[in-house]
Amino acid sequence: MSEAAQRLTAIYHKVALSLQGFRRSKLLSNATIYIGGTMLQKAFGFLLIPLYTRYLTPADYGIIGLGAAISGVLALLIGLGIYSGVARMFYDYLDDPVTLRRYISTNSLFLFGVTVLSVTMLLMFGQPVWDSLTSGQVAFKPYVQLMVLGAGVDALAQLPLVLYRTEQRAAAFVIAQISMFVLRAGAVIYFVVYLGMGAAGQMTGDLMASAAVAGVLLLLLARRYGTLHIHRDYLAMTLAYSLPLLPHLLSAWALGAIDRLMLESRVSLTELGLYNLGYQLALVMNVLIFSFNQAYSPYYYGLMKTRQQPEFIITRIIRLFVAGMGALCLVGILFAAEFVRWIAPIHYAGAEVYVPPILFGYLLLGLYNFSIAPIFYYKHTRIVPQITLVAAALNIVLNLWWIPLIGALGAAWATACAYGLSFSLAFIRGRKYQKIPLPYPSLAVAVGLVFMGVLYAIYVAPLIQVPISALALKAVILLVYAIYAYLWLVRPVLATSRFGKEGLGA
Repeated sequence: MSEAAQRLTAIYHKVALSLQGFRRSKLLSNATIYIGGTMLQKAFGFLLIPLYTRYLTPADYGIIGLGAAISGVLALLIGLGIYSGVARMFYDYLDDPVTLRRYISTNSLFLFGVTVLSVTMLLMFGQPVWDSLTSGQVAFKPYVQLMVLGAGVDALAQLPLVLYRTEQRAAAFVIAQISMFVLRAGAVIYFVVYLGMGAAGQMTGDLMASAAVAGVLLLLLARRYGTLHIHRDYLAMTLAYSLPLLPHLLSAWALGAIDRLMLESRVSLTELGLYNLGYQLALVMNVLIFSFNQAYSPYYYGLMKTRQQPEFIITRIIRLFVAGMGALCLVGILFAAEFVRWIAPIHYAGAEVYVPPILFGYLLLGLYNFSIAPIFYYKHTRIVPQITLVAAALNIVLNLWWIPLIGALGAAWATACAYGLSFSLAFIRGRKYQKIPLPYPSLAVAVGLVFMGVLYAIYVAPLIQVPISALALKAVILLVYAIYAYLWLVRPVLATSRFGKEGLGA
């Protein structure tokens, strides 16, 4: 056997051992379910985009994007961050089913009452506030009314979904999500395609489908945990944990959605719609990051409790995360233009320019999740709002500065910069509670290569007139990253014998 063949055989055996370890890892199994389920939704969602772009104008897309931003912040305010508190306190009562049942029931009843009251007040008295704060491009009736109702439904649906994740019932979580997506898709097709209701049809179909699934989830929650007893101590405990996190949650929303609100009064609905389509395409990276973090958070808590030296396992996870997610991110960055031309009509041309900075921002968000985990574990949650508040403030300032200069592209760059600051601050503070032995130069080079891809896609690729040359350069950039990521990030993990035998340590 030649030397090259021996090397290939050795690599094969290392990969095989690693995959055996992966299969024994609860992190990987749950992450696979989460990512598989959410990617299935996104796959069908992408199949629907050509249909939507045929029946929805860019202005309609602008209204829909604004509606998602408004509903998101209202759902956070209505929910008071209760689901975050329940997710954390759940583990404290895990060995006492009776107390756990009373605890969850108390918080569920309180959340239901607050939601009904808040939605009623907003529908009755919200129009003057809306008219005074916006440019008037989007009418309160019916658009904002649908946003408010959608926020109420989302606030109620979050608690049972968070409990599925906390209980590590990944399959139940994904089934609920897929059910909601299927109903949404059917309802939206009916109202948008068949009835031709435009943005209002999309929002109506989304609301009806979400309400149906939320109703089922709440019934299942009541069956599993429901009691008629309300204990003030349990509620006070939850609010003591969740209310300090509310500024963090609002700041996190501002990082990902306030740009839509700021663009509404500074650009046309058409430009806002193109930006929203680009943002929607970039959301696939956020789905991957979010799905991974859903599995990583409970895995990390368990790892910290059961392992004497969890840092070595975390190092391996971060190496593979940067290598894999960085590659996927770079693919989206380099080929966004081709994808937009493939799925959308010509009047959506230009949406691709917003994709690269947002994708890069989501990669930094994934690194932020690793950095912030020790702060959550050691219950120093008062630090978290400080980090996200500063990053959100930067996002707002950069939006105010850059949108007048370069339009919606300024909002995309502001998002990436804000996520970068958020990660940097979380990294600095997180190291005070847990120091992980990471290969910082190797990770920095990998992230830097992805950033170079962003600059190329926005400022260089449009100047290349020969399509074959453009594709060839993109392929070279991707190949360089793949080789580097394997040699400096993946191969050291495969070479660790302990990793091959024990997987990720679970």
